[in-house]
Amino acid sequence: MGCAVSSTGEKAAAERSKKIDKDLRADGERAASQVKLLLL
Repeated sequence: MGCAVSSTGEKAAAERSKKIDKDLRADGERAASQVKLLLL
């Protein structure tokens, strides 16, 4: 009904969005560890 992905274009966009979110999360974790290293 409301949340279902219906077309292949929407499905590809959802997958792309998930990948971007995953990459951003990984970059944030990497940046946090770099800040910790710089503080030491």
